[in-house]
Amino acid sequence: MTMANRITYVIALFGVILTVHLWILKGRGFDQGCLGFSDTAAHATSSECSEVVNSDAGRFLGVDNVVLGFLFYVLVGTLSLGRVFSRDSLRKALSKSLLSLVSVGFLMSLYFVYTMLFVLKATCPLCITSAVFITALLGLQVLDTLRTQETVKVSAELAVKELGLFAIFSFIAAALLVGDTFFVNRVGTLSLSQQPQAGAVRALAASVLEERIDAQYLTAMAPCSYAPDVEPIADFQSLLSSNPPFVGNAHSPVVVLEVFDPNCPHCRRLHPILQNVVNEYKNRVAFYFKPFPLWAYSVQQIEAI
Repeated sequence: MTMANRITYVIALFGVILTVHLWILKGRGFDQGCLGFSDTAAHATSSECSEVVNSDAGRFLGVDNVVLGFLFYVLVGTLSLGRVFSRDSLRKALSKSLLSLVSVGFLMSLYFVYTMLFVLKATCPLCITSAVFITALLGLQVLDTLRTQETVKVSAELAVKELGLFAIFSFIAAALLVGDTFFVNRVGTLSLSQQPQAGAVRALAASVLEERIDAQYLTAMAPCSYAPDVEPIADFQSLLSSNPPFVGNAHSPVVVLEVFDPNCPHCRRLHPILQNVVNEYKNRVAFYFKPFPLWAYSVQQIEAI
């Protein structure tokens, strides 16, 4: 069997590891950095990775690209393994199928990289690595096709030897995959965005808010109302810090800034409405949240939030 087929199988195994690794990081919200090896996430890079994988381009026909990538690499590995044990005619059919599959994968990855770099203007190192893998796979299939125009017969002895070699590759990849899974989800670095940690954080925040809210203040505070004579904020950028909390596309030219006080009834009524807007346009708009305490006791609640 050709060396190109062996390398194809190895790349497919690494592709499976990469997509599983990316799936774990996406579920954690990239809280350990874009590559998943940082104790403290690098916020700028992490936000770009999250933006890329959660964008509209991160899905194809409603299916997550990470899932499609995993299935792609599994199928590439399966076809590559099948070529070892197939008869001559079937082996040629499998080689053509593999070339077609990798070609489609290459075109999809090319489109995704273009969208990432020139539309979203954000980078995901793991996504780029996958694109490099697919490009290498395409080169290998083209090279293998050019070199094996003649019929290649594989003896039973050679097939068994290839099986042993592929089994070693698979065992090493499985060990790396298990080790990676345990490392990324190591004890003490559980994602606060996932259950049960997310529920515990919400419960803690709720208890802190209850302790900080004084009922007498709430009943005695002067009612707030809309002031039509106040002019709109001309330079909203001056209200934002160097790394303000936001939801959506950080590179969008459209910016929505929500200024709020947790005790303002109008802010409270607006919030669920704005949440619907955020959910619908978060891939195209940057939403920033600016607390503006109207009362002294609101400061502690804002800290708790």
